[in-house]
Amino acid sequence: MKSLLTLLIAACATTALSQQINVPKNKEFEIKSTNKNAGPYITDEEYVYAFKSLGKNAEGNSLFECKIVKVLIKDKNSPGGVLLNTDSVRKTNFYSTAVLLPLAMLNQPFTVTVSPKGRILGISDRAEYLKKRLGEWKIEQQYIDQTLSNADGDFASRLQSLFLELPDQKIALSSEWKSKNADVPFKVTGSQGGNMVINSNVKQEDGTVLNSKYVINTKTGIVESAMSTSKGPQINYTGTQKLGNRILRSQTDSSWVNMAVKMSYWSESLKKGTVYDSVKVNQLLNNKNNERFANDPYFLLNRLNATQGLDGPNSHLLYYKLLVDIPNEVIKNNPSHLHNKLGEALSQRGAAEAYEVSKYALKTSSFDDWIQHSFAQGFLVYDHNNADETARRKKHYELAALFHKTKDPLYQLKTNALYLWATAKNEKENVPLLVSTASAFEKMSDEEMKTGNGSRYSLMVYKMLLDAKKPVEADSLLNKTIAKLEKYAADTLNVNRFAEQNMLAGAYYFKYQQAEAAANPDAMTYLSKAAQYSPKTPKEKAHSSFYDRVFIKNKETYRQEFIDKLMSNGNEELALKVFEEHINAEPDNVEEMHALYTKRFPDKDFNKFFVNNIMGGWKPAPAFELTTIDGKKHLLENFKDKWLVLDFWGTWCGPCRAEMPTVNKFSEEVAAGKHEGVEFLSIACRDSEKSVKAYMEANKFSMPVAISKGDVEKNFKIRGFPSKILIAPDGRMMNVEFGKNWQKVLQQYSKLYANSR
Repeated sequence: MKSLLTLLIAACATTALSQQINVPKNKEFEIKSTNKNAGPYITDEEYVYAFKSLGKNAEGNSLFECKIVKVLIKDKNSPGGVLLNTDSVRKTNFYSTAVLLPLAMLNQPFTVTVSPKGRILGISDRAEYLKKRLGEWKIEQQYIDQTLSNADGDFASRLQSLFLELPDQKIALSSEWKSKNADVPFKVTGSQGGNMVINSNVKQEDGTVLNSKYVINTKTGIVESAMSTSKGPQINYTGTQKLGNRILRSQTDSSWVNMAVKMSYWSESLKKGTVYDSVKVNQLLNNKNNERFANDPYFLLNRLNATQGLDGPNSHLLYYKLLVDIPNEVIKNNPSHLHNKLGEALSQRGAAEAYEVSKYALKTSSFDDWIQHSFAQGFLVYDHNNADETARRKKHYELAALFHKTKDPLYQLKTNALYLWATAKNEKENVPLLVSTASAFEKMSDEEMKTGNGSRYSLMVYKMLLDAKKPVEADSLLNKTIAKLEKYAADTLNVNRFAEQNMLAGAYYFKYQQAEAAANPDAMTYLSKAAQYSPKTPKEKAHSSFYDRVFIKNKETYRQEFIDKLMSNGNEELALKVFEEHINAEPDNVEEMHALYTKRFPDKDFNKFFVNNIMGGWKPAPAFELTTIDGKKHLLENFKDKWLVLDFWGTWCGPCRAEMPTVNKFSEEVAAGKHEGVEFLSIACRDSEKSVKAYMEANKFSMPVAISKGDVEKNFKIRGFPSKILIAPDGRMMNVEFGKNWQKVLQQYSKLYANSR
C-alpha cells in the first residue's frame, strides 16, 4: 500500500490539467496554496508563489521565474495564533526553525523547469542561495543542515503540487489514467467555464478517503483551482489552490529580518558556543545601524535577553540599565524580566513606577515570587541611622500602600496579608493595632491566606504578640493558624501544600516551646508533630520554604531534636524510625547521625543499620541504555556491583556550567582509579550533540557524556538541573538534591556499604 503522504503529494501534484504546458512568454501570475491538517501533525499554512514565464528551452520545456511572495503559518502556541506572516513580518515568532526557510527564500527569484506534461524537472540556484543566506545569518550548523534537508524534500514537493502531471495520451471528457509515481487514478469528469475538471478518489485500507478536484486551463495547462481533502481515523486534511493575477506587494523590511534572525536562538551572531559573548553583545549595543530599531519590541527584548545572558562581573549593571528603560509592554510575557524590573523600578524610580510594572506582572508567577521572596524582605530589620536604608524602606511602604488602595481584588488577595503584618510592624508600640491585626488573620478566608501566604505573616504576628506580652491572643492566633495549615497541607490539590507543611512544622515547634517552658506534658506531642511535618524528600522541602524560614525563623527539620529527646526518654524504637527518615532527608548529615547512633547504641553496628534500614528503603534504579558522544553504549547492568554517579545537566543551565569544572575533575579522578568501586556517567538533557561537543571542546572537559532523548530524566523523576543520582552496587538509588555535597555523601555511603559486607 502506498503511504498516505505519498498519495497526498501525488494528489496535490495533479492540480494542473491540459494537453501541454503552454504559457506565453512574460506572462505573470500568482498561485495561492493552502494546507490544513488536523491529524497527528497539525499544520495550517498558506504560500503564495509569483510566476513569470521565460518561454521554452531547446528541449521544449517551460521555464518560469518563481518567487515566494507570501507565507502565512498559523500556530496555536504563538501570540495571536501566528508563527509567521510575511505581510506583517515584525510579528514573526522565532521559537521554531520552521520560519528560517520561508524567510530566507522570500522574494528570492529562482528558475523552475517544467516538462510539457507538467513535471518539475529542475529548480535552479535554490540550495546554493539558501545555504549562503543561512550562513550570513550565522545560523548554527545543525539548524542549517536541518533546514537544507527539509528544503530538499519539502520545497520541491510544494512546487510540484502546483502543477498536474498529465499522461502521455490525449485526454478528453471521461478519460481515465493513473499517475506514474503513486498509482493514483484520475478521471476527466466535466468542464467549467471552458476549463476541464478532473477528479481523483482514493480509499486506503485504514478507511482514509482522499478526494481531489482540479480545474485546468485547457490553453495553458495551468491549474486554475484545486481542492484536496482527506478524512480518516488519523488525519483530516484540506488543501486548496487558486490561480490569480500578480499583486503589487509592499517590499519586506529585509534589514529587520536580518537583525531578527541574527538575534534569534538559532543564530550564533551574539554567542560563543552556547553562551552569549560579551564582545559580540557590546558590538551590538554600539552599532549605530541598530538605532533604526530603537522602538522595535523584538529588538529591545532580545537585546535585553542578550545582556541578561552575559556572565561578566559587571554585566548585571548593563542589564539593569536597559531593563528600567524598556517599555513594560515589551516584557509582558517574560516572567524573569518582569520580576527583575519590579525590584529595579522600585529602587531606581520609586513606588509609582514599580506599581505600573506590577500591572503587567500581577497575573503571573513573577509577581507572587517577587512579593513573597524579594519585596517582603524590605520590611525586615534595617539600620535606622542609614539614610539609604531609610529611603528604601519608605519606598516599600509606599508601594504596599498603593497595592492596598487599589480596587482590584487580585491585589488584595496577593498582598493584603503582607500589608497587615508590615503595617503592624511599622507601629510595633501600638498594641491595639497588633491585636486587631491578629484578629484579622484569624478571620481571613482560606483563599486570601493561601494566595497571599498569610500563614507566614500570621506566625510573625504571633511572635510580635508574645513580645508585646499578649500570651492569650498569641495562643489563640497560633492555634487557629495551625488549624488552617493542617487543612492546607492535607490538600493534595494545593500547589503550595509542602511550603504550608513546612510552616506547620514550625508552628508546632512554637507550641512545643510554649509547653516546654510551662512544663506542660503535651510538649513531646507537639515536638513529635514538628518532626512529623518536617520535609522527608527534596520535593517536600519546597523552594519557597527557604524564604519562609528567613521570616519566621523556623528550622528546615525538627527530627534531630526529636530523636535526641526520644533517646533521652528511653524510647529507642521510635527514635530509630525517625532516625531513618532524617538520614534519607538529610544525606550529608550521615556523619553526625553515625556519631549519635554510636553514642546511643555502642553495642550495635551502624554500618548494618545503614544498609538494612536506610538503603533498604531506596527504590530500584530504572534501566537505561545511553550512548555517549564518543559512540560508546552504556546500560545500567554494566555498572552492577559498583557505585554509579549519574549527573543530569545541560549546556543551557547556568548552575550546571558553574559546577562543571568540579564535576569534570571528579570524572577524571574516577577514570584514574582514585575512587575505588565508583563509576561516573554524565547525561546532557534538552540538548543537542553538537552543542554538547562544542561545549566540551571549548572547556577541554573529558568526562563521558550521553545525550538524553527525553526519557531518562523522566524515568528518574528529575525535578531540576543539575541533579545527582547515586546508584548503589545492588541497583538501588537515591537523589542527592542540589546544594548538598554529593561527593561527601558518596564517600561516606560507599564506606558504610563496604564496611557492612
